[in-house]
Order: sequence, then C-alpha cells, then structure tokens
Amino acid sequence: MENRKAVGPDEVPIEAWKALGAHGVCILTNLYNRFLSDRIMPDQWRLSIITPVHKGRRFRSGLRIRQECTVSDSQYGFQTGRGTIDPIFALRILMEKHREKNMPLHFLFLDLHKAFDCVPREMIWWALGSKLLPETYVEIVHDMYCNSDSIVRTAVGDTTPFPITVGVHQGSVLSPYLFSVLLDELSGSVQKLPQPWLLMYADDIALVDRDKGRLTRRVHAWREALENGGLKLNVLKTKPLDNVTWAADK
Repeated sequence: MENRKAVGPDEVPIEAWKALGAHGVCILTNLYNRFLSDRIMPDQWRLSIITPVHKGRRFRSGLRIRQECTVSDSQYGFQTGRGTIDPIFALRILMEKHREKNMPLHFLFLDLHKAFDCVPREMIWWALGSKLLPETYVEIVHDMYCNSDSIVRTAVGDTTPFPITVGVHQGSVLSPYLFSVLLDELSGSVQKLPQPWLLMYADDIALVDRDKGRLTRRVHAWREALENGGLKLNVLKTKPLDNVTWAADK
C-alpha cells in the first residue's frame, strides 16, 4: 500500500507497519496464515470507514487469487505488467492501418452504471466458482463480505455503522480484481472477437468493428449479458465514435 492513506478503525497508518520492517511482515504473515487456516475473518475487520476524497483509485490485487484465477487477455485493468498504454497503442495502430487503406472503422465505448457499487455479491461467488478457484479461497472471500458494516467519516464526526450488502469493498486491494473476474465470466459468451476488436480496462470497455450493424448487435449482446449478472449499462455515458472520411484528411 502507498503512504498517506486513510486509516481504518484501529487508527494505525500504513507507515507504522512499514517502519516495523521485517518484524511487521512476520506479524502480518502469521495473522493472515491463521485467517487462511480458520477461513474466518476477525469481526474487528468487518467494519470499514468511508472517507470522502477526490476520485482517484489505485488498486492492487491478492497475488494468490490472481495466480489461481485468470481473466481474458482483453482485460488490461489491474493486471501485472499491463496498463493503459497497450490498449491505446493497439487502437492507434488499428486506426492508422484502416486510414492507410481508407477502410471504415467504428468504435463504441461502454460505460457501466456505478459498476463497483452495484455488483450483486452472489454473482461474485458464482464467478469465482466458475473460474474453478479452490473452494478455500472462495470461502475466505465470502467470509470477508459477511456481516460487513461501514461508517462515513466527516468533518463533524463519524456516522453510526450501517450494513453494506451490495458492491465490492471500497478501498480493498482485491475489489477491482473480483470485479474483473465477474465481468470476464458474464461476458464470456460475447467475447467472440479478440483484441484489438475488444479492449477492457476494469469497467471501461471498447468495442471496435468494421461493420456498424454488427457493432450494434454486439452491444445489444453485451447489454443482455451484463444485465443477467445484475450490472447495468449507462446508456447516456456510452459513446459511439463513427469512422471519419480518411480521404478528407489528405
């Protein structure tokens, strides 16, 4: 984790753990190994604090679950060694090649409505099971979400705890990967074209096609697949980018 992050209910900042060095690593390793063995998370960890900040999320994911549970090559979000540069480069090359041959090209950028906040949790367990993740890890992730409460920290004090029954945990290093696994399973039947015709970065999805009618059919298939999993396409923020007349630029 990075420094200068909001602390949890224990008020212990990440800098304190880093200052402990190897001793702190040993303490946390023993603690997490016990959690892994018992498959039950301590009740003190079930309360989270929501601190209002400017939007700007950076996440990492659980290494072991990443090793056991892979997602599509079209997914670039929160994947080791991958970032936004690769899909941007792929789209740019695709556009340049079509421009050279004066061929049509159509884009559709999909936006999901409150994707991370509205994920049905039962669909997460389904997705993890579909990926054949070992039952131990499915049970651990499931327990992390049982009886979870949150409070909101404001300038005038903290609110009373309230239950959170939908969505992935805010600020959790595992949340974006859980979402990616779910999205990958939901869209498996509609991921018929490889990259660069399909590119994803977490909940940002780009569909590319030479045929506008086929692109329309693809987005309808995506919409149906997402809705079957409890996710909703934000029609107002889903934007098309039609081909330009390449010859006009010459």
